[in-house]
Amino acid sequence: HLLALLPFEPQFFSQFKVDCTFVGHPIIESGVQCGDGVAFRMRHGIEPNSPIVVAMPGSRSTEVRRLLPIFGKALEALQASYPYLTVVVPTMESTEEIVSNMTKSWRVRTIVMSDQNEKSDVFAASDVAITKSGTSTLELALASVPMVVAYKVSAFTALMARRLLTVKNVAIVNLLADRKIVPECLQEDCNPQKLFDELAILIGNEAARRQQLMDLSEAVTALGAGGSSPSERAARVILKFIEMPG
Repeated sequence: HLLALLPFEPQFFSQFKVDCTFVGHPIIESGVQCGDGVAFRMRHGIEPNSPIVVAMPGSRSTEVRRLLPIFGKALEALQASYPYLTVVVPTMESTEEIVSNMTKSWRVRTIVMSDQNEKSDVFAASDVAITKSGTSTLELALASVPMVVAYKVSAFTALMARRLLTVKNVAIVNLLADRKIVPECLQEDCNPQKLFDELAILIGNEAARRQQLMDLSEAVTALGAGGSSPSERAARVILKFIEMPG
């Protein structure tokens, strides 16, 4: 019996006659939605009205090397409209040196943050995010941070993916909502101009921000937020099987 993290997984596994129960995603219990944005700004000397963009290029060195230069050009272009813009790049210990080396020449103020305990504070302080497709989109949705999703792979990998993929969207938040609620800049669209355009909309258009935040709230609810926690639901399913006779 499978305990599923995503609501559409039981239907998928039913075609293989595998029993499956949706219990919710553990990210709900991570606390990423409980940050202190004011404290983060004070620690790093960022004025209350200065916009913050959190940039999340991934945890693998290959992802970082491929995406971060594109992110950097888009963010430098954004700085022309927002001179006091600050970029925060949360990173893992394994990629901290790579990220630091790649961002030190950026013309926009950039904070490379390796302390995972600060992540929730970063989210609370941020106005918008640019992120690779993956679990980070769930963290940002839970923390109510409007986002642009970007991803780029090798030409061969992209060719194979386009032959095999049967879904219209790839970002988990879009899959949860069953429609495109956050922009996806993939492959050819993963370029500085496209990313700049999408980020500029989310920073400068309050109506667009509000709409995405409403849609993200819907996705978070579909993820299992509200009521019992995923761990409690999982425990109940396990206890049910333990107590079954025979």
